[in-house]
Amino acid sequence: MKHRTHLLIIFSLAALGGCRADVHRELLERELRWQEEEIDHMESHVIEYKRRLASLERENAALREKLAEARARAQAAGETEGTTQRRTRGRNSEGAEGIRPPEVELDEQPAPSNGRPERAAPGSGVPEGEPAELPPDDSGELPELEPLRDNDGANGQAPANSAATGGAPGSPSAAAASSGPRGNSQASSTVERIVINPQGTHGYDSDGKPGDDGLRLLVEPRDRQGRIVHVPGELHVELYQPTSEGEIPVARWVFTAEQTAQRLAATPEGRGMEYTLRWPAAPPSQRQVKLYVRYLPQDGGEVTDELPLVVRLSAATVRRMARNGGRQPVPSGTPSAGRAPARRRQGRNP
Repeated sequence: MKHRTHLLIIFSLAALGGCRADVHRELLERELRWQEEEIDHMESHVIEYKRRLASLERENAALREKLAEARARAQAAGETEGTTQRRTRGRNSEGAEGIRPPEVELDEQPAPSNGRPERAAPGSGVPEGEPAELPPDDSGELPELEPLRDNDGANGQAPANSAATGGAPGSPSAAAASSGPRGNSQASSTVERIVINPQGTHGYDSDGKPGDDGLRLLVEPRDRQGRIVHVPGELHVELYQPTSEGEIPVARWVFTAEQTAQRLAATPEGRGMEYTLRWPAAPPSQRQVKLYVRYLPQDGGEVTDELPLVVRLSAATVRRMARNGGRQPVPSGTPSAGRAPARRRQGRNP
């Protein structure tokens, strides 16, 4: 009887010790999962700051290029204006050499003794401050006055070229009337690089459940000056996730030149192409992924860009991670698993 009591006590103590060990293990796993979530949260902030920094650097470089172009145009315009002014002054000086002032001959009249002109006498009938009337001729009638004449016409008419142009020849108004409006030169429409806009590229949720259902993508074809140009081309979008064996593909989307042309036709000027991309198969099995974009414009060449992203995982994926001890499961059905993608660089490839 005593032996049975001792055995029951031993089995009870063993059971209690095992339950306590299971409780400690569950608490430890919960703390580890919380720490992993905190690390992922911090890494997502670091990636977001890096994207903002890269975007600001690209914007700063584009503004510097525009400032340099504006300074160059202003300098060229100043040099052209200075050359025109020097030529105008040279022509004016050459024309002035052959011009001589007219010689005016005055009739000699005796000057008054006091050096002042004689005024009408008070009794002459002419009030002070008014001119004296012309004396009549021998017939007793006043002589007729001839109308004023100019060099370009008679009877006081204005020159025809002044009325037609709104100013004298060589004046700014005449030059403006003769030159007419000038057209603006069109900028080059060659795609020199493709840019993944980090503000418009992120995961999206369509059903309200935990986990992203796809990506929202904003890509911008740009020319040498950094301006967005609407040039159709073939667009390749690939999503990879890093593992211990290398980067493995998760999803791939391809858009033909005709499809991008339709998208650009419906896009306002100055904006890139926006796409909503759902996962074609299984979603990513980890938060850290990398997006690659390759663009083949119709005018030839190839431009590429890449961007690291952080996506939200589904509840089922998080539970599988917890069961595997935090290890990321490799998504099923992904071709060429373990093979890293070809090295890509941002810019135009010949």
